[in-house]
Amino acid sequence: ERIAYAREPRKLPVVLSADEVVRFLEAVPSLKNRTALTAAYAAGLRVSEVVALKVADIDSGRMLIRIERGKVLSRLFRRLFLEHLAAAHAAGRLSFFADLGGLAEPAAFARHLAPLRRADWVVYAKRPFGGPEQVLAYLGRYTHRVAIANSRLVAMEDGRVSFRWKDYRHHGRQKVMTLAAGEFIRRFLLHVLPDGFHRIRHFGFLANGHRAARLEQSRRLLAAPPPVAEPVEPDWRDRHRRLTGDDLRLCRCCGGTMVVLAVLPRRPAPKIRYTPDTS
Repeated sequence: ERIAYAREPRKLPVVLSADEVVRFLEAVPSLKNRTALTAAYAAGLRVSEVVALKVADIDSGRMLIRIERGKVLSRLFRRLFLEHLAAAHAAGRLSFFADLGGLAEPAAFARHLAPLRRADWVVYAKRPFGGPEQVLAYLGRYTHRVAIANSRLVAMEDGRVSFRWKDYRHHGRQKVMTLAAGEFIRRFLLHVLPDGFHRIRHFGFLANGHRAARLEQSRRLLAAPPPVAEPVEPDWRDRHRRLTGDDLRLCRCCGGTMVVLAVLPRRPAPKIRYTPDTS
């Protein structure tokens, strides 16, 4: 027969009082070590997180400390994310279809989230330097453009390529840079996406593979009429008149209809004298 052992009463852990903490920290002779111990005790940081701190990571004005690749922010974000996800499931704000229909049951959903509570989440939060508008402006220059336009190419002589570039650090000043042909091609190919990659990838019903079929199905389920295609004018001047009300065929002076008499050939682009950029 198994003998049950008597349970010992559990006690609360012994912690230092506020005065004892102050005396403990003041006993550290080195100011550097005292600062590290104070930050670790006050913020609950690990040793690896304290030794990686830099002066720029401490915001005294807002009383914030930025921890890079730290586990404190990772575990906090993991707990809050899963708690809000479970609350949304309990409130009936989540819908599951097809193979995921079984997750509508609370027990099945809890089992599905169980491995996520033990996984290490990688969280990196950093405020953009100039705000979200600057980030979008920077990325927007690369979404629908090639690496370099032909108009920026200046010359190619003796195996070297010269091209214009805009220095945004000096108010968008136009400069000319000269590179070896191999280095120019190398930089150009850095902007070429590998096979299967897209600059802008659409998901869901807007995915390229079945966009037309999914849009038609969505309109049918929503009882929405199909969009009316706008008529395409054969001449761009007709489209300009329809959109703006301004007829480019009329003379600005007399109001009569202008007639094309001749088309002047385009003048060749002048050669640009430049000085190599040494910055």
